[in-house]
Amino acid sequence: MLPEDVAKIGQLYLNRGLWEGHRILSAEWVNDATLKKTDPEKDDGDGYAYQIWTGSRAGSYEFNGMLEQFCIIYPDMDMIIVTNAGSREFFTLGTIKSIIRKYFEGTFSPSEVLSDSRSASVKLRSALNDSQKRPGCYPIIEYGG
Repeated sequence: MLPEDVAKIGQLYLNRGLWEGHRILSAEWVNDATLKKTDPEKDDGDGYAYQIWTGSRAGSYEFNGMLEQFCIIYPDMDMIIVTNAGSREFFTLGTIKSIIRKYFEGTFSPSEVLSDSRSASVKLRSALNDSQKRPGCYPIIEYGG
């Protein structure tokens, strides 16, 4: 799956089962599927639901795969993070997940929320383009030196 397709699944769940105005999943299913059912023997604070991990941030949940493939949903911030890192770290405690938790879990709150409009889209695209012009502004993640 492409990251864009994974993001669509995340958006479907974030929208509580609605896709472009059409009901695909019941809201009750989404709620039940993302509510913690068990506490696996792990030390990272996550719980487990219906093949979905519940996150450390209240109300958050994630789909995760091997090699740091994640779709993390933060409903309280109306945010989805999708990664396709392709690292050698198998499950939840890898480098990418640690970075995401460092910056987005706990008390993080966005300073600005963009509206769903063309001007907001242009502003976001401009910010992304500007960030790519500044080498070294993001960490380089390497495995094993």
